[in-house]
Amino acid sequence: FLLPTVQLVIWAVREIAQQGPGGTLNVAFRRYTATTVGFASLAAVAALVWSLILATSVRASGRPFEKSAAKVATIGYAMPGAVVGVGVLLFVTGLDRTLVTLLESFGLSVRSVLTGSIAALTFAYVVRFLAVSQNSVDAALSRIRPSLDEAARTLGASQPRIVGRIHLPIMRRGLFAALALVFVDVMKELPITLLLRPFGSDTLAIWGYLLAAEGFWEAAAVPSLAILGAGLIPVVLLTTASGTS
Repeated sequence: FLLPTVQLVIWAVREIAQQGPGGTLNVAFRRYTATTVGFASLAAVAALVWSLILATSVRASGRPFEKSAAKVATIGYAMPGAVVGVGVLLFVTGLDRTLVTLLESFGLSVRSVLTGSIAALTFAYVVRFLAVSQNSVDAALSRIRPSLDEAARTLGASQPRIVGRIHLPIMRRGLFAALALVFVDVMKELPITLLLRPFGSDTLAIWGYLLAAEGFWEAAAVPSLAILGAGLIPVVLLTTASGTS
C-alpha cells in the first residue's frame, strides 16, 4: 500500500505544480468531485432506505418469503459491475420504450425517460451494492432485543413508530457504516458509471481511467488519490468508533 501511494503522491504533486492554481486540472477536479459525491451520496441514501425496508420487514414478519426476498435482493453484489450495468441498461431501455409510447399517446414527444438518467444510474448502484448496506443494517438490527419490539406493540405502537422511535436511534452507528461503505464503493465503481451515467456527467473514477488509458500517469494520480482518501476516511471513522464503543 505504501509504495504505490508514495508514487501517486509524487506524481500528483508534480502535476499540480505544473498546472498552477488556475489550471484546467483544478477546474476538472472540482467538477468531477462534485459529480462523484452527488452520485455516491444519492446511491448511499437509496441503498440504506431499501436495506431498512427489507430488514424491518423480515424482523416484523419472520416469514420465509420476506427472508428469501431479502437474500435475492442482495445477489447483485456477487456479479461484476459490467454485468449489472448491462442488465439494468437492457431493462431500462425496454421500459423506456413503453413509457415513450405511453407519453406519445397523450401527445407528448420525448426520446427517452430513464435511459441516461440519474434514476437509472442510482437503481444500478443499489442493485450492485445493496448487500453492503444490508449487512451493516442487519448486524445493527440484530443487536436490538425482540423484547423491546414486543413491549412497544403491547403499548399500541405501530411498526413505523417502532422503527422510528426504537430501532433508528439504537442503530445509528450501523446506519452510518452502511452509508459510508456504499459511498466509497460507488466512488470506485467504473463499469456501471460508464454505461449508465447521464451525458457529460463524468466521475473521478472515469476521469482517472481515461487519463491512465492515454498514458497520462501523473494527471491520473490526482483523481486516484482523491478516491483513495475517500476510502480511508470511513475506515478511520469506523475503526475509531468501534474502538471507543
